[in-house]
Amino acid sequence: MKKNIKILSILVVLCATITMVITAQNTPGENNIPQAQISEAINSFVQLANKDAQRFGLKNADELRNLKAGKQFQSYMIQLDDLKKYNTGNDVNAIIKELPSVEVALTDANNNFVTSVEFIKNDGKWKPSGFGASTELKMLYNPRSPIADSIINTGKFIRIPALHTSFIAVTDASSKINFIATEDNESLGFKRGALIAADSALVKLVQAANLYNGLPD
Repeated sequence: MKKNIKILSILVVLCATITMVITAQNTPGENNIPQAQISEAINSFVQLANKDAQRFGLKNADELRNLKAGKQFQSYMIQLDDLKKYNTGNDVNAIIKELPSVEVALTDANNNFVTSVEFIKNDGKWKPSGFGASTELKMLYNPRSPIADSIINTGKFIRIPALHTSFIAVTDASSKINFIATEDNESLGFKRGALIAADSALVKLVQAANLYNGLPD
């Protein structure tokens, strides 16, 4: 009897611990946009789409009314100057800059990506700043993309605007950072959905940054 009570006590403690971990993981961070604010932004989006829905890649404004908030993508960027200064062995995280911007994916009833709304933080408050999905997010959610939803939902979405490329950054069990390309890039040798160690990817990115002349492709 005492043995059973002891086992039961252990299970209760274990369950409580698991609950605390889950709660901590799901606690909204400072970058999370409240649902009420997203709903207000969707209403503003509807008004814009009423004038020209096709401009936003929509069939009509009514398509927006039943959409719901999906993943909130905190914006991260690697700047060209930081790439030029990067040396192999340096801390990769040091050149990944968090921006005061979040792109909220909007999905349909089947959780399919449709479009998005971007928010920027100004004077400590989040405000909608852009309506319609960015090119990078469209590529990420391309139906032909081999990148699993589990990766999209847990990784960091990193853009390198000057080199017209973007990645999902994930950390493995040994705390090593890996990049997953969101599109094919023949000049850099990246394949969409392929995982490459961040330090190996940065060798190519640094070379490209040093050759960059500022002119459009």
